[in-house]
Amino acid sequence: MSNDEYIAFEERLMLLLHGSAAFQYVNAGIKLKIFCYYLDHERATFAELRSSSELSGDALECLLFGLTSLKLLRRNNRGEYLLSKGMVALVKSDFWQVFESMVEFQSEIAYMGQGKFVEALRKNSNVGLEYIAGSGSTLYEKFQSNDRIKSVFYRYMELYSKYAAKHLLERVSFRDDKRILDVGGGRGGASILLAKENEESEFVVTDLKFMEFEINEEVKKCGLEERISFEPLDILNDTFPSEFDSVLFFHQLVIWAKPQVEKLLIKAFRALRPGGRVIIFSSMANQEYSGPLMASLDSVYFKAIAAGNGMIYSWKEYFLILEKIGFSDLERIDCLGWTPHQIVVAHKK
Repeated sequence: MSNDEYIAFEERLMLLLHGSAAFQYVNAGIKLKIFCYYLDHERATFAELRSSSELSGDALECLLFGLTSLKLLRRNNRGEYLLSKGMVALVKSDFWQVFESMVEFQSEIAYMGQGKFVEALRKNSNVGLEYIAGSGSTLYEKFQSNDRIKSVFYRYMELYSKYAAKHLLERVSFRDDKRILDVGGGRGGASILLAKENEESEFVVTDLKFMEFEINEEVKKCGLEERISFEPLDILNDTFPSEFDSVLFFHQLVIWAKPQVEKLLIKAFRALRPGGRVIIFSSMANQEYSGPLMASLDSVYFKAIAAGNGMIYSWKEYFLILEKIGFSDLERIDCLGWTPHQIVVAHKK
C-alpha cells in the first residue's frame, strides 16, 4: 500500500470511528442555518456566519472547524468561508430539501436507536425502538401517540418518495391499469403522484386505521376523492381487497422479514386479476449483497428500529420469492441516480 493509499485509509477509518460526530456537524450546519446562508450568498465572513447562526464566537469556531475538516466548507486566502464544489451543487439542487429531511430523520428517529444495533442483531428484534416515546411494537404504531416523530417521519418519506418516484413515473406505464392497490401507502403520496399522471386509473390506498383522516385530507387537497379511496388494513393480518390490475409496494417490503415479505406477495398475487402485475419500488441491494453503500447503511434502521426484522433486500431475493409464489415474466429496472432504487415487476398468469 502506498503512502497516499494509507492516508486515504486512515481518513476513512476516522469517519468510521467518529461517524456520529461527523453527522452532528452536518446536523448543526443545517439547524444553525450555516448551509442555508449560501442559498443567497456565494461567500461569508466569520462575522456574517455568526450573525446568521446567532452563535458565540467560540461555538461558531468549533462548528466551522468541523465543517471545513469534513470538506463541506473551504476557507479562502481572505479568511472567507465558501461551500465546497460538491456542497454548492447539492444546496442548489432539487435534492436539497430531501437531504435536509433525511438529516432530521436521522437526528430525531434513527441515531439513538441505532446504538442498539448489536443487541438488535443478537435478538433479531427492534430493541432500539425503546428510545422513541409512545406505545407499540413498531415505529409506525408509535405514530398514534407521538405526533412529533410522526411529523418528522412523514415529511422525510414524502419528500424522499416524491424525489425517487420520478423513476417509477418514467420507467413504468400505468396507462392500461383501471384499478391499482397501494399497499401500506402512508399519506397516499405515491397514489397521488400516479393519479395525476394517469387520469383513467383508480387507486385504493391501504394502511392502519389511524391514518384514514390524514390520507383523506391529502387526497381532498388534490381534488382526487373520486379516484383515490382509503381502506383501513393491517397488511400482515388482514385479507387484501381483490380485482386489481396492479399491486404496488412503494418503500414497503424493506420493513419486514423474508417470511413476511413472502406472505405479503402471496396476498398481492391473490388480489390481482389474471394478467395483473405486482410492482416493487424500493432501494435494493445488488445480487451479491456487496453494495450499494447507502442500501447497507439504511438496513441498520430497519433492523434496530422500524419493525425489527427488515433490511434492504437484493433484487434477486425478490425474484426468488416471486417465482416460488407463481409469478412470471419477471423484470428488473435499474434507476440511475443518487439513491439505490430499482423496480421489480412480475405478472400473474
